[in-house]
Amino acid sequence: MHGTTLSSGLFTVGELLVAPSALLVAVTVLRDGLAAHDPQPVSTRVPAQRKPRFVTVTRAGGSMPNPFTESIVLIVQAWDEDKVLGESRAEQTANLCAGLLRASSGTRVAGAKIRHWEPNALPSWFPDDSGIPRFQFTGELRLALNKQ
Repeated sequence: MHGTTLSSGLFTVGELLVAPSALLVAVTVLRDGLAAHDPQPVSTRVPAQRKPRFVTVTRAGGSMPNPFTESIVLIVQAWDEDKVLGESRAEQTANLCAGLLRASSGTRVAGAKIRHWEPNALPSWFPDDSGIPRFQFTGELRLALNKQ
């Protein structure tokens, strides 16, 4: 077995497998997909100066179902402040985002292999405290660990 001696010299580890950034992968999938279908900003935080429409992705834990895969729980939120169409457009954006994540299964994005997207909860109404229409869904993004 090949190993890498760590700087302490006290022990040797085998092949080092490291999880890619799930946030980078998810934001890239959604940003690129929305750019082609319904352009709007995608980020990991609510922008300091809110745009009329935007999407956020948050990591909420996860697990390792096997030694080679990380299963990351993500919360995706679609916001739309339009007074008339905001609720239905936020819902449609959330549905589109869910579809983009489903379609990403088996692809490589931002240097990561996406094994699978597994929805936990379908898009649901989740208005912002300020009253801005927002839809939210959750799911697990399963990523292959990368050799280092």
